[in-house]
Amino acid sequence: MNIWLVTACPEAHADRLHAMLASLGHPDERTVVVTAKHHDRLNGRHVPGEAWFLIDHRHEFSLAHLWNLGIAHAYEHDATEVAVVSTDVTGTPDSLRRLRDSMRANACTMAGPNLSGPASMVLVGVDRTAHRRVPGGCFMLAAEHGLVCDVQYRWRFCDDDLEAQAREIGLVGVFAGTGLTMGPDSPLTEERAVWAVEDRERYIAKWQREPW
Repeated sequence: MNIWLVTACPEAHADRLHAMLASLGHPDERTVVVTAKHHDRLNGRHVPGEAWFLIDHRHEFSLAHLWNLGIAHAYEHDATEVAVVSTDVTGTPDSLRRLRDSMRANACTMAGPNLSGPASMVLVGVDRTAHRRVPGGCFMLAAEHGLVCDVQYRWRFCDDDLEAQAREIGLVGVFAGTGLTMGPDSPLTEERAVWAVEDRERYIAKWQREPW
């Protein structure tokens, strides 16, 4: 078992980053924090211990690209599972292991916590609803499949696209009892609201269906 934790922190939310990392207690040497050049107020001093700190130096912002930098780094270091976690997530020191155990026990390609209820569900096929999908801000990938984000998405729906890829390969799951929780969505800036509309159009054009 070689679980790596990846988090993208595109803004200077050092307090949220610290709270998330402290709650999960994941080993620093298997933690990757990725930020964007134009938000480099978050710098290496804000990253604890021996965690990896990567900066995306591209001019055009893309959350999918930030995630991919961290995911690729984990794959290069022989990760068996990669957990992608937003800074508003909290959990316990055994949360990622619990999620990993449930994912592996059910032979899933991708998995996340069930944030909508106490049940665990293994999901098949392409049909998704708001309560039958992997949460975008907290998910785990089985590394042997080599899944990465489609970088055409800038802010929204890169996680939905990743799940669509995973469902083409096999099973995905949402599992109870992980101890993982997420805070409410942050309001979109005017710029990101435009990106979200464009990203939804990209998803529909690619998959010929609504995200959920």
